[in-house]
Amino acid sequence: MSPIISLEEAAAIVDTAMFVDVRKPAASLASGFSIKRAIWRHPFDALNWHEEFTKAKIIVYCVHGHELSRSVAGFLRDCGHDCQFLEGGFEAWLAAGLAVEIAGEKT
Repeated sequence: MSPIISLEEAAAIVDTAMFVDVRKPAASLASGFSIKRAIWRHPFDALNWHEEFTKAKIIVYCVHGHELSRSVAGFLRDCGHDCQFLEGGFEAWLAAGLAVEIAGEKT
């Protein structure tokens, strides 16, 4: 399986996969939005939270889908998780008009 997932593929599983926002705290707060149903976890603390997701398909995203989400996804995969990172990150998701919510709200 590829470590990267396209916007189209991710949008198709937004209601079944676990989306994890790994944007740095300042970037997440500045945006005010997150992908629908996503939870935020600190990107530099994955060692302490990765076991929360033992059976879920995990999609991680950062602002642009560069080093941060790639690194976290790589770590999670090394730990045995079914994990991919979102191509283009949150900015691409937002630009495509895909489902977002106010950060911290769950629908």
